[in-house]
Amino acid sequence: MAQPQQATNSSVTPAKGNKLICDTCKLISQDTLILKHLPRVKARLHDCFKLHSDAIDDLENAVKNYQSQKYAQVRVEARAALAFLTTCEERFKNRGLVSPVTKRYNMAVQLNCNSSEHLEHALLMDN
Repeated sequence: MAQPQQATNSSVTPAKGNKLICDTCKLISQDTLILKHLPRVKARLHDCFKLHSDAIDDLENAVKNYQSQKYAQVRVEARAALAFLTTCEERFKNRGLVSPVTKRYNMAVQLNCNSSEHLEHALLMDN
């Protein structure tokens, strides 16, 4: 898999975050099949799949709001999506486990930071 490029303000959209999370859901599904012998990890991955699915819903709403230039609502939806992803990571850490999706989580956090900067600029331009 190719390394993601650093997102720039002009390239950040909620759709990119949604793709990242959808790809992570696919990865989780594959890992669940591979990790049948590790029930604690499998249980956490199952939880993460649900959390990532919820994040996708939020990001789909964010895409619609972004297209409608409702930037304040995009920020709310993006933060909610990130909260779901953070909960996934914490469920592993709280059990003393390492999440197999930590690298993707870190990518999502970076994308969220970059998109937040972009949205702040858009909000300033609206005022």
